[in-house]
Amino acid sequence: MKTSRILFLIVSAMFVAIGSLHLTVHFSALTNDDYQAALSAIDFLQLSGKPAHIWLLWQGFSMMMGVGLIGIGLLNLGYLLGNSPLFSPPIAVFIIMILFLIVVIVSGFLYFEMAQVYGGILGIGLLLLSLFYKKK
Repeated sequence: MKTSRILFLIVSAMFVAIGSLHLTVHFSALTNDDYQAALSAIDFLQLSGKPAHIWLLWQGFSMMMGVGLIGIGLLNLGYLLGNSPLFSPPIAVFIIMILFLIVVIVSGFLYFEMAQVYGGILGIGLLLLSLFYKKK
C-alpha cells in the first residue's frame, strides 16, 4: 500500500475518532446544569428576528459537528474502499448526505426551529427524487 493511501486512511480514521470523542465528551460532561445556566443567561442574541437560546444552539451545533466529523471520515473510508460496489464513492456520498439530513431533522426537533426540520425533509425528498430520475 502506498504511503499516501496509508496516511489518508489514518486521517479518515482520525475524523471518525475525533467526531466520536466529541459527541461522547459533549453529551457526557458538557450538558450539566452549570453550563446550561451560564449559557442561558445570555439572552441578547436574536436570529431571524426571534430571541435565540444559546444553550440550545450550542447543543445542536455541537451534535451536528460531531456527526459531521464522523461523516467526513466515513466518506473518506468509503472512497478508500471504492473497489467494492457497496462502498463506491457515489453510494457513500448519497448515504452520508441522507444521514446528515436525518441529523438536521433531529437537531431541528431537539434544538432548533421547525424550519430546519422542513429543510431536512425537503432535502431527503429531493435526494430520493434524484434517484428516481436517475433510474429513467
